[in-house]
Amino acid sequence: MNSFNLAIEYAKRALMVDERNSFAYCTLAEAYASKQDDEGFYKNLELAMQYGYPAWEQLDEYVYEKYAKQTRFQKVISKYRK
Repeated sequence: MNSFNLAIEYAKRALMVDERNSFAYCTLAEAYASKQDDEGFYKNLELAMQYGYPAWEQLDEYVYEKYAKQTRFQKVISKYRK
């Protein structure tokens, strides 16, 4: 099993314990982004931010480079950034 699938498995286990775990959703978003699954990325990124993860502080991370300038990404960020 590759590391992205393992990360997804562990994040899903964490969500079984706490369905509001923003870091687990962030892990899912980043793993899906690394697997080129944009819908999986956006779905989980929004959930992560809904539960308090400040994704806008991570924009210098490699996984966010592809998304940082996309209109969709900016809309999601602006919804949660205070």
